[in-house]
Amino acid sequence: MTSELLESVSRGEDRDYAPFFAGRESEIGKFEEAVDRSRVVRQTQFRIFQGAPGCGKTSLLEHLRASAPGNRVFVAVDPDHLTSRQALMERINAELHDAPSSVAKGVAAFVRHTSRLAGIYLTAPGAKAAGEAAGSAIERGGEMLDERKRASVRDQSELVLLLDEAQCLDKSHEGVLRGLHTTGLGGGLHSVFAFAGLSHTGFTIRNLNGLSRLSRTADVNMGLLSKEECEDSTRQMLDRCGIVGDPVLREDVVRQVAAMSQCWPQHLACAHAALARELQRVDRDMARIDLETVERETTADRHRYYQTRIADHPVLSYIPYTARVVDAVQASDPILTLRTQIIQVCASVLEQEPPGSPALVIETSPEDVADALIEKGVLSPPIDDGGYMATIPSMKTWLDEHLAIRSHRGRAALSIG
Repeated sequence: MTSELLESVSRGEDRDYAPFFAGRESEIGKFEEAVDRSRVVRQTQFRIFQGAPGCGKTSLLEHLRASAPGNRVFVAVDPDHLTSRQALMERINAELHDAPSSVAKGVAAFVRHTSRLAGIYLTAPGAKAAGEAAGSAIERGGEMLDERKRASVRDQSELVLLLDEAQCLDKSHEGVLRGLHTTGLGGGLHSVFAFAGLSHTGFTIRNLNGLSRLSRTADVNMGLLSKEECEDSTRQMLDRCGIVGDPVLREDVVRQVAAMSQCWPQHLACAHAALARELQRVDRDMARIDLETVERETTADRHRYYQTRIADHPVLSYIPYTARVVDAVQASDPILTLRTQIIQVCASVLEQEPPGSPALVIETSPEDVADALIEKGVLSPPIDDGGYMATIPSMKTWLDEHLAIRSHRGRAALSIG
């Protein structure tokens, strides 16, 4: 079993899964505060876990699910489920009514009951979907809960909705989100909605009609892990993969591999994958590990990750242009706080593109480039009193090294309105 785990880690295939989860006590505490709050108010409590790509948002949600108490059920939704109340309730019902947990089945029955009271008929467990309207299915297969059963579900259960890539929400979702924020799921069911998205997700949600007054306590900004948390995670990896050896050597490996992560969760996953491959190469003998190889492969994995972030965008994937824009934004004095200023930077850099640049770069509108930089997580919008900035410092370093432009800051003095 330990060999299979080591093989899985060595492949580093699932960047969103953190099998050796460590830290994040503050973020977990804020989530639990939302759960506690949901027990004293009817509204669904929002928690928006936001930050740069690779900061561990999705893995945190997976950890919350995996470590949840037995009375807490989770339902992952996507934006399509937020276009109508019917769609959301159907999703919850479909996810839970066949679940092995009696708590999940109880929540599904509660949702069917409260939906029916609101004139929304959901497909009942065991109903034949082919040729049947949802209404007729629920009439035959659904039950109305008595007050005792409703009270039991309401008092003992907690429902958590999960949405990843929440920065993509738009006006087509505002009706459902506004309803959750103001009245909840109905019937007093205790519920929390946990969003994961890029650094501007909270801003995006508050721009939706009826959500501008969403409390700032809903935002949970995620960033670096501590050095100790990275080391703890690396110890977990060695323990669970069955790696033994001299304790002093082991701690040295832990410290050095954790340092390779630069305290960034996604980079830590790269370091663990490289360490796992090296352990396989030396037949799990810690005394033979070549840490220079581990560091070299960690760096290469990290760079491949950066490349992947922008590879599917025709302009951003042209690294020289992306690097020049990010360099100009980072070097700007005063800091840039407006989207229009980022567009001006993109336009100014386009004007300076040397002969021979791809035609697609020259022909793309600065507005499209500015929006893509934000949506891909290359630039982060202002938070509090800050300005636009490179989202991941080590990605900025990679861009600089790619062009060898670190010593040419003078070039970046563009005229920004």
